[in-house]
Amino acid sequence: MICILLVIVGVGIVKLRQPVQKSQDNPSSSSYPTSQTVTFEVEGQTEQITLQAVESDSGRLVLYIDTSRYEALQKDEMLVITPITTISDVRPVRMTVTYENEQAMAVIKKYTEQATVNFDTITPIQNVSFNQYEGLEVIATDRDTKLTDHIIVIPRKDHGSYRITIELTAHTSEGHGARLLQMAKTITIVK
Repeated sequence: MICILLVIVGVGIVKLRQPVQKSQDNPSSSSYPTSQTVTFEVEGQTEQITLQAVESDSGRLVLYIDTSRYEALQKDEMLVITPITTISDVRPVRMTVTYENEQAMAVIKKYTEQATVNFDTITPIQNVSFNQYEGLEVIATDRDTKLTDHIIVIPRKDHGSYRITIELTAHTSEGHGARLLQMAKTITIVK
């Protein structure tokens, strides 16, 4: 199983069932496009996909998702992105976005300490860069369960963090792993 965790420091939580278009009630929504086209490689093939904007209730975060394959649902204080088509596997394929009230380094260190219980290999914390953000990255794997956690933490000027976790199995790692990671990389902190 593979789990990719991406943590982005910010404030707010995304809450919606379907991707939203620009809201007239939210002035921040005019600062980003409602869709974006990305090109990336999945299972040895190049794909070009148009992703639709999903905006947080507070208007502070925008994430672009492939609405032809995935849906966004609000569950408690967590945005959950899941495949539209159910996949029979050991655990569900999903990407979650949650708010953490801690700085980036504290979040990644806390995760690393917890991961030692379930994973036999954890990489050192490394620097990573995507979109307009600089962050930290850790990858934890377990040979027996085939789980992998990929954690990316991106600091924000103010306090707090968005934690994005992509949970996969070995069976779904190439296709869904590449697509969900590409969607995670589209995250934009609006405010």
